[in-house]
Amino acid sequence: MSLRLDGTDIKGYQLQVVAALDLAGDSLSGSGSGTEVAETGDKPKKITVELQYRFVDADQLRALVKLAEARDAGGSRKTYQLGNQTASAMGVRQARFLGELTAREDASADFWSVRFQLQEVNSIPEQVQARETTPATTDVGAAGTATGTEQPAETVADLSTFEKVLTWVDDSIGGSDAG
Repeated sequence: MSLRLDGTDIKGYQLQVVAALDLAGDSLSGSGSGTEVAETGDKPKKITVELQYRFVDADQLRALVKLAEARDAGGSRKTYQLGNQTASAMGVRQARFLGELTAREDASADFWSVRFQLQEVNSIPEQVQARETTPATTDVGAAGTATGTEQPAETVADLSTFEKVLTWVDDSIGGSDAG
């Protein structure tokens, strides 16, 4: 078993990787015993990593901490290309550190037990949601002027077939009123 973050091998002993998929939903039964559930969206997968570093390999633990603390140019936590067979089998390609990175001493065996989590980034559900278009809105100020939140007007090519028919009907009705 191995783990790579952007081509950097995460070395250590007793490496264990656990991948989790949260299938979120809210019960619709209230205080009853019904089994109906409201879907609340696909949540990102989480990868939990546990490994050990010997005390003499403190530089490896320091390197892992630097990876966890790394930021991108925008100041956000760095996203890594993830290389691991469990993560790959679960469909996780990119992840960032999430939550705690803990290093617990085991003085009797001269090593640290290290545990951390990675959260999936740019998942397939996230990409699908990003592609969905939202309707254009314009906020109008007190004087009747736009407040700067205008979205560019959709072109006819951006509209669905149904929306094109509605636009044609609207234009037809509007055209007969003007005459």
